[in-house]
Amino acid sequence: MTDDEINHKYAYHIALGSVFLADVLARYEKDKERSRKKHNVVNRKIEAVRTSFPKLNEGIKMDMPWQMLKEGLESKYVRSLMIDLAFSNPFAPSELKYKQKDFIAALHNLGNYLSWGESGVDRILKYKNSAMKAHRHIPWGKIATYGFVGAMIIGAGGWVIAPALGAYIGTAAGLSGAAAASHGLAILGGGSLAIGGYGMAGGMWIVTRAGVVTGLGTAGGAKLLLELGSARTQIEIIKLQVTYKEIITDEKKETGQSLDIREALEQRKMELDRNITEELEFNEKGSTRIKEMEAIKTALGSSIKWIKEQKEKMPQG
Repeated sequence: MTDDEINHKYAYHIALGSVFLADVLARYEKDKERSRKKHNVVNRKIEAVRTSFPKLNEGIKMDMPWQMLKEGLESKYVRSLMIDLAFSNPFAPSELKYKQKDFIAALHNLGNYLSWGESGVDRILKYKNSAMKAHRHIPWGKIATYGFVGAMIIGAGGWVIAPALGAYIGTAAGLSGAAAASHGLAILGGGSLAIGGYGMAGGMWIVTRAGVVTGLGTAGGAKLLLELGSARTQIEIIKLQVTYKEIITDEKKETGQSLDIREALEQRKMELDRNITEELEFNEKGSTRIKEMEAIKTALGSSIKWIKEQKEKMPQG
């Protein structure tokens, strides 16, 4: 399978997962008017999936497109899918409230549907809460419109440069530019940054060759973090922490992959240090750009510290 095919398939699966969550939340909604609007969003998302993935949708009933989640999604990739969806807002870019307990119940439904179980979902949510505590400096209320589960609602400049996978889906539907990104976001629920296929899901793009697959040309790791902005980058860093914890918990030891994550984060922080030094030659110390860079640097430092603490908790020998 080529890289493009892998990208396309993961985009399809995360789109289906987002539709699944939105449908469950719409069914849970007790307010009649809000329920009607949520079902409207579900129908729009289904139509977006239909037009974006015509070949993958052949032979299925589009009133329940998520049935294809059970087709072709290897069990080893379910973990990455669930991590990405745990950080999504299924209704974004629409702004519709939902309860945290209902979102968790929807994730449980999806976990059971994929034969992964509720325990796996609860484990991810536990790691997510632990990872968030390492970033107490982040003003979560300013980032998320309706609580942390909505944190993937568009941040500054998000429509154009942040949702790389959203743009990929939009392009597949024959659109370009902001229109492509908007179309993709309507499917993904705010634009999961699960860019570049399974191996780059769950925040892994931060420590891999992100610049190439996002369409941002030769942008290096630290440069791409800056392009995305501090709000989105902070969320993706926390997703990466959850992925790291899942890896070492599953393996009961630090693997080569988890070690690579730690080393790559250190590298991103050093790159960012150099960038800040350079930018201070062209910007005021208290400028918005410098503050954004400092915020990302702080988030990287907090993440590195948290990951080291997790390593120390692993059984020795």
